[in-house]
Amino acid sequence: MFSGRAKGARTALLDGLARLVWAQGGTTRVAFDFTVAVGKVARSEMIADADVLDEMVIEFLRRGTSP
Repeated sequence: MFSGRAKGARTALLDGLARLVWAQGGTTRVAFDFTVAVGKVARSEMIADADVLDEMVIEFLRRGTSP
């Protein structure tokens, strides 16, 4: 699904938390939620349900900045 499109992933704040999102044509299509434990990603979740994404407050961060 994301072959060649991973470069489109951007950092963003989702409901105030640093995450990644993949947007196409200015519309967020997938949000990536990560659970970190002991300094490692223990779980990742891809959220693609448009209704769930519509309920999230998404603030894109400028490229080259960190939260």
